[in-house]
Order: sequence, then C-alpha cells, then structure tokens
Amino acid sequence: MMPMVLDAARGTAAGVPYDVATAWGPAYPAAAFDGTAKDKPADLARWQPEVRLAVVGWDLREGLVVTAGGRQATLSVQGKAAVALTSPNLGVLQEQAGIVLSQQMRFRGEDDFDVHQLRQAEILMQVTPPMAFWSALLPLHPDRTPSTYELMQAVLGFASDVVLRVKQAIACPRPYEMHPDILPMVLTPGHGSFPSGHATEATAVSIVLAHLLSADPAAEHPQHRNPLRELAWRIARNRVIAGLHFPIDSTAGHLLGEFLAKYVVGCAIGRDAETGSFDASTAVAAGIRSTDPLSPASQQPECQATGALAVAVRPNVQWLWSKARTEWGY
Repeated sequence: MMPMVLDAARGTAAGVPYDVATAWGPAYPAAAFDGTAKDKPADLARWQPEVRLAVVGWDLREGLVVTAGGRQATLSVQGKAAVALTSPNLGVLQEQAGIVLSQQMRFRGEDDFDVHQLRQAEILMQVTPPMAFWSALLPLHPDRTPSTYELMQAVLGFASDVVLRVKQAIACPRPYEMHPDILPMVLTPGHGSFPSGHATEATAVSIVLAHLLSADPAAEHPQHRNPLRELAWRIARNRVIAGLHFPIDSTAGHLLGEFLAKYVVGCAIGRDAETGSFDASTAVAAGIRSTDPLSPASQQPECQATGALAVAVRPNVQWLWSKARTEWGY
C-alpha cells in the first residue's frame, strides 16, 4: 500500500510527471554518477560508520605481513621489517610467573581498601576497550567528537588484528599455565600471552590521540603526551596484576603499539614510523618496566631501535584523520 501511495504522490506532484533523473535531489543528483570508479575519499561521508571503519581498516592493513622463523615473529610492511619480537624461553617464563605472583600477592594484601577497590574496578572496566579512561583525560564523546571516536575504533581494530596475528605466531602460554597460585581476576582470553593485546591497543590509541591533538601532528601534543602514555602503561600493568600477562608481554605490546600508532599517523600525514625489536629470551627480572614509561618504547633498555620506515599517505585514512582534526579546532 505505501509504495502505491508514494508512486501516486510523486506522479502528480505539481502536475509534473515523476522523473528518476532528478529524484536524487540537489545533494547528489543522479547526473553526477557516470559509473567511473573514482575511489574518492569524500564519498566516505555518505556511508555509515561501520562501512568507513571497514574501508579505513582495509587500507591500514594493506601490505602488512607477520612471518615466523626460529624463535622470532616479525611484522613487516611492504616487505620491510618493522617490529621483531623474540619469544621468551621456559626459564624466562618461570621467572616472569614469579613476578606476576608477587604482584598479585601484594595486591591481595593491600591494606588500603579504597586503593584495592579502585584497582579492581579499573581491571574490570578495562576488559573491554577503555573509552571511559581516554574520555577522562580528554573531552571525548561519541556525539561531540564522532570522527575522533571512529578513528579510535579504527586504531583499536587495526592494533587488535595485528597483535592477534603475532600472538598466533608465538603461541606463548599464559601466567596461570606456569604457576598454580596465579589466580586471574577475570576470564583469561582464549589466545596467547605474548605480546599483550591491551598494551598494544592502549599504546596505539594513546599515541595516535597525542598526535591528533597536536598543532604539529608530526609530534605528540606537549601537554597531553605524558598523561596519555601513562594511561597506556597503567592499563598494561593492570593486566599483569590481574594475572593475565607477564611483564614482558607489556614490553612487547608497548613496542608493537607504538609502531602501529606511528604507522597510522604516517598513513594520515606522511611521516616515518620508528621500528624496533625486543628479545624476550634475554629479559631480566626487572618487574613491570622499571624504566620511564614516558620514553618511546624502542628507546627502553630492553628494546632496540632499528631505524625508521617511510610511510606514504593513504587517502581514506587521511580523510578520517582530517575529519577528526576539525573536531579539535584544526
């Protein structure tokens, strides 16, 4: 019934017969469509968010490959090594399990009830992407900053896919598989421990945000840089306290996440992404990154900086980046 009513209304409106050639309206006249595959980034504005995320995600993943050989998994971009991670040996894992247990015992014995409850609440809230924690540092809201939220979701999805592929290559056991007294505070995910997905994703999002908010997007915002990096570090540490990860998982995740963040920024503005490596088989019992969490991951004593990778602009990524930048006055 409804189609018949609409057809009748269109056919008699103002006494003008219905003309499909003009039915699209002034915003996008049918005459503008000539069938040419232009692949214009501006067309992203016409699609729903899930479609934009799929398109941007495709472009970010293009050319990325994870290879395994010996004890090492390497992420390469366009055939060039970007991040090389060497798997821990059994002795290192046993030592790391002892660190995790000591952290858990310290947490269980915490006398300050408020501190104990706060940390426990954080761990539970950070099981899913911790958007509320980033929005505590920045005026983020899905209605107020929708493009920034889309960019964050794109980075989260991108980082998640990459780290899961690296986890598959190394297949490292979880802490509770190494020591019976380690009691995970939440359900242990059904994938490998090394590197930490939360460390990878939190680092990637935090650093991308630090660049996004900066007047010079090639550098991190001078005021927001440290709080954002500290948040990523705390999210990773919470996963160790929760009994889900070894400290070395966080180190590897920070290194991988930092490269992925710089790679995303490179796809948006055209800049190099610093590369690095981490050999977990030689890790020492240093607890949870005893070094400065604000320093670039590749410059930590346990990691090695290996150079930089030139990253070309990808127009669809650049489009979303530009839309997000306008929400911050740029």
